[in-house]
Amino acid sequence: MTLLIPHQTSRLMTSIIAGVVIVTLLLSSSITAQEVRITVSDATAKQGDLKAIEVTGTIADTILDSVRIRVNYNANRLKIDSVTGGNEYALQCLQPSFIDQVFISDGVLEISCSNIKQTTDGKLFVLHCTILAGTGTVAEIAPVECFVNGIKKEGILSIGTITIDDIPVTVKFKEGIGFPYENPSYTTIRIPYSIDNPTKVSFTLYDILGRIVEDISPIERIQGIYEFNYIPRDGVFANGAYFVKMTTDSKVYFTYFMRIR
Repeated sequence: MTLLIPHQTSRLMTSIIAGVVIVTLLLSSSITAQEVRITVSDATAKQGDLKAIEVTGTIADTILDSVRIRVNYNANRLKIDSVTGGNEYALQCLQPSFIDQVFISDGVLEISCSNIKQTTDGKLFVLHCTILAGTGTVAEIAPVECFVNGIKKEGILSIGTITIDDIPVTVKFKEGIGFPYENPSYTTIRIPYSIDNPTKVSFTLYDILGRIVEDISPIERIQGIYEFNYIPRDGVFANGAYFVKMTTDSKVYFTYFMRIR
């Protein structure tokens, strides 16, 4: 039989209590992490298809007054048509309200419902969307936030991927140079230009007699729309007309501007 002296007994009890606290914290963390789980189903589609994307998961709170879920998606290839719930879903609203905001190619969808059923590993709601023509062959629907009863919940939020089986639209730019603005001008001359294929671009400025006034070193450009900004220098540029030549790897383009004080 082993006898424990008082200070050994104290250390043993402290260790046991600490162990209980650690186990309790770990269990609490696990439960909290599982309070909300949202998974968007993967799918395949073609341009023009109408797809119903099922969203599943867990909403474990016992008291459920409202749920609000924010979802990001690729708006260049997806158009959100509606959101549906019902008796077989956690969101009991037949048509949960939603706000859809699109910023160029990025979409943000906020879905809310005030009639919620506690659900574990079940159906939450369905997203109905149209597959659009656009760039890229993959579109993602990503849940990013969930609020239950107005309180933001931590959890596992899983992205759904829609693989689009078609030929993506490719953007085509016409290479060329535009008209300067403001024209005539005394200060900065702004000249828009566009590039289709990667190339070196240089600019040369001529006076009305065809003499070179300034030669701008080449710069590398990829596909896109740009602007050439130039400030004519006093003592070099008198009042009058000037020509601007833009040279790429394949062609030469001209425009002109007037300088008037």
